[in-house]
Amino acid sequence: MEKGMVFDIQRFSLHDGPGIRTVLFLKGCSLQCRWCSNPESQLPRPEVMYTKLNCVNCGNCISVCPSNSLVPTSAGIRINYETCRACGLCVEACNTDALKLYGKEYTVEEVVLSLLKDRLYYESSGGGVTISGGEPLCQDDFIAEVLKKLKNLRIHTAVETAGSVDWQSFEKIVDYTDLFLYDIKHLQVTEHKKGTGKDNTVIISNLNKIFELEKKVIIRLPLIPEYNMGQEHISDLVRFLKGKKIDAVHLLPYHRLGIGKYEKLGKKYELSNLNPPTTEEITRIEQEIQTNLSVEVVVNG
Repeated sequence: MEKGMVFDIQRFSLHDGPGIRTVLFLKGCSLQCRWCSNPESQLPRPEVMYTKLNCVNCGNCISVCPSNSLVPTSAGIRINYETCRACGLCVEACNTDALKLYGKEYTVEEVVLSLLKDRLYYESSGGGVTISGGEPLCQDDFIAEVLKKLKNLRIHTAVETAGSVDWQSFEKIVDYTDLFLYDIKHLQVTEHKKGTGKDNTVIISNLNKIFELEKKVIIRLPLIPEYNMGQEHISDLVRFLKGKKIDAVHLLPYHRLGIGKYEKLGKKYELSNLNPPTTEEITRIEQEIQTNLSVEVVVNG
């Protein structure tokens, strides 16, 4: 029985495809984007997140930890993630929500039953289910089964992907996916690797194959200052997309909303001094893409 590692199910979403949608977030990612705002999505296994502000230093979590991975300090609890088994006992013992477990294993049937709770919203709004991550195609067999069952129930399906997986993973889902929301981080190979840890050769190849299959595609462009917002890159992007059949372009301006999660997971955030783009910078890119490609451009899509 196929199982998947899920870290969230977000209901009543309006920004991840048409209509009212439920978004299934899966753990595990094939990239390491320096600006990632969801660090809890990166690893393919469960993780415990600690919120110091909620902690009352009662010690309940320490007493139940079977691996002695919780250490009291003057700054609160420190989690040794090298020994932590993410068993969840500390989360159950915490009465103040200072500890939270991200990552739970579901069967295909369990996930589909949960997604079907919102079916009336899908039918009344023209919405459906979007599978996101992390990189959902890191769990290709699992999402293929989920998508297949949803399509058999005539529910609209969408997949958010950065495309950094083998084409064989796409082949497993392409017939059951109505819409791809496809990220383009950077078109230049070396720059893409600087920002994400991998080059973009397979990403562009996969996107071109999706275009050849005439699947519906929304291009998603994270706008990262000092990285991919320069005139040269935007012009390259317009040339690459010119003549391609795309439904829209979604601009996702960089923000700092995820910084606190890094501290809660005991991780360092590399871009703490980077400022979000200005309204003028975003408008310039929006207008250039809209003018040259004649497609809908949505900011914060």
